[in-house]
Amino acid sequence: FSPTYNISNSMVTSGDSPILTIKLSQSDFNTLTRLEICISAGNCYISFVNTTFRDTSGNLVFPVSSRLAVGFSMDATSPTLQSFVSFDLNTGIFVLQFSETVNVASINFTSL
Repeated sequence: FSPTYNISNSMVTSGDSPILTIKLSQSDFNTLTRLEICISAGNCYISFVNTTFRDTSGNLVFPVSSRLAVGFSMDATSPTLQSFVSFDLNTGIFVLQFSETVNVASINFTSL
């Protein structure tokens, strides 16, 4: 069983066409990564109901319950520090913001 996620604020970057290009928002990308959805070619599926798309005549698309991605590119972009958000001497807490989801189990505290 693989978790599911409904994208929420991504956008179509192509015009009316039989081939649609959808750009994931940073929020959707981070959630997919955190949930480990589409992190390899073997676990990258799409599904949708018939009301998700319509053709230019208004006809509903046939629903898809599970379709594996034909092409897949691994995430090869390293996260970068976007902001050193805060440092609180009273609590000993500091906050860092990265460009994408960071695996907290991978943090090497002796390197900070």
